[in-house]
Amino acid sequence: MKATGYCSPKKIVANNSDIKTQTRLRLQIYHDPKRSPALDLQTDFNNGKASATRHYLPTGIMDEKVVAWLDKSIVSGKVLQGSAIFRGSIDEFPFYKNTGHFEVLFNVEDLTLDYQPGWPHIEQLAAEVRFHNNSLYIRKGSGKMLNSRLRNLYARIDDLENSSPLKAQAAPPATN
Repeated sequence: MKATGYCSPKKIVANNSDIKTQTRLRLQIYHDPKRSPALDLQTDFNNGKASATRHYLPTGIMDEKVVAWLDKSIVSGKVLQGSAIFRGSIDEFPFYKNTGHFEVLFNVEDLTLDYQPGWPHIEQLAAEVRFHNNSLYIRKGSGKMLNSRLRNLYARIDDLENSSPLKAQAAPPATN
């Protein structure tokens, strides 16, 4: 994976074969060692390879089972474009008490998802994905499973850390 990048006073640009990004970043480090650094970051990205997701996740703070599921489940696809925002004290992430703001919003298309062993893959998946603080929302989804078209897909997990239940729905198949 060959990467190129440069810094300017206004933005950091990093492009490689997996994704293209533009980032602005401000890190505040305090003299008081008891006070956590504060981060103000916004990244815009496009032309991403969904199968490379694992290379860009903060796996050191993620549950090992979630990381393993993502590694296995995201087979292929494209991340068209998106943005990520992190504003707040690093030690308060994922901002349960609204003391900061974390959000990643992006669109995927032509995604192949192997979400459960023994079940058929979802293919040609297109959706809008939003992580907000400690929750996950997927909406405007469509795709294909076996010989069926899926439409109006929606999924939500309100609390990623405490494994709140997945809430999901799909519209019934269209009749001809």
